[in-house]
Amino acid sequence: MVNSGPLAAYRAEVVRDNLGSYLGETFMGNTVMFSDDSLLTLYAQERGLTVQQPSAIVFTAMPEKWSHFTCIYLRWMRGSTIRSVWRMRYLSPARPAFWLHLMRWFQMVMTQVVTVWLLVVEPVAYDNLPPLSMIWVPFLLGWALGLRDLGIICSDERIRSRALTWAMMPLAIVMAWTVLRWLRWYGIFTCARTGWNTRQNGAEVALDTPPTPVAA
Repeated sequence: MVNSGPLAAYRAEVVRDNLGSYLGETFMGNTVMFSDDSLLTLYAQERGLTVQQPSAIVFTAMPEKWSHFTCIYLRWMRGSTIRSVWRMRYLSPARPAFWLHLMRWFQMVMTQVVTVWLLVVEPVAYDNLPPLSMIWVPFLLGWALGLRDLGIICSDERIRSRALTWAMMPLAIVMAWTVLRWLRWYGIFTCARTGWNTRQNGAEVALDTPPTPVAA
């Protein structure tokens, strides 16, 4: 649905034929300067398929401070919302991405509805406690999805550090269910704010020495 921003390749005509809208994109009267990776993906999806190479791995700098992380996540959610509007408007229903996009929105809305029902309606209206599976199933899925990280070892990182990160997956799940859920909806409802939010004074993170992958 969205090509990797730090590691992606496009046919030249995809960029050349859309250069005007790429450089001059606006949303609700505001200039959009972020989410260019998803915009380029959309241009490509209008012509054909966008594909992933699973063996291609990119190491990118990630936020080191909570304030930086929340600003970036809000920008991602706002950009994702804008792209959803563009997909609905410009993508042909004959394209797989059109239906994948609709399915993701349906899944997200239904997840919120079911969560509220199980955590609020059932206990209050019917005196039924939420099922225990709501606790252990997300954790198991998180650990399973994180297994691939254990197979990617960098020269500047010990395997025990990677294993500790994988073991802390439940913490990431809890954050996704609480903080990130709230930030996602806040970003959706404030998508007209198209400011960058970060990098006003330069990049917030830097790498002293790029890591070298030694096994994958």
